[in-house]
Amino acid sequence: MNRDFLTGAIGLSLAIGYYVAASHIASGQLADEVGPDGLPRIYAWLLGVFSLLLCVRALLQRVTTATTAGDVNEIHAGFSALGILFIAGAYVAAVPVLGYTLTIAFVIAVAALYQGGRLSWPLAFTAAFGAAALWFVFVYLLHIAQPEGIWPDLIERMRA
Repeated sequence: MNRDFLTGAIGLSLAIGYYVAASHIASGQLADEVGPDGLPRIYAWLLGVFSLLLCVRALLQRVTTATTAGDVNEIHAGFSALGILFIAGAYVAAVPVLGYTLTIAFVIAVAALYQGGRLSWPLAFTAAFGAAALWFVFVYLLHIAQPEGIWPDLIERMRA
């Protein structure tokens, strides 16, 4: 079993768990046709399909013997995947406090830095523009509320 198959299997199990969790989201009277569980279910399906494709691709690849350098690359790739998983976990922990827009800007910047980017003004602009664009799509166009974080309460306290 190679790393791609294992990654696909883990992704498939996460997709199933995410779909089950999304299915338990309560629907209120203000829900539209999609409902509050619609987008999370779509994400779960997409994750499942891509994970399944990764598993199939891994099974179809010709099995080759790994060299010592290949083993080192496999270990490095595993740590790289754990780093991305850590970034995703930090996002989940930070979004209720910092809010969606600020947290997603940090995620874009940190992911770029983690993949070898340099801390620069273009990176900051990309993170800010990316966060604003995602906020615009989800909150303004699709009317999907995102966590605001502590900012509304903090601003209210400053006004008082």
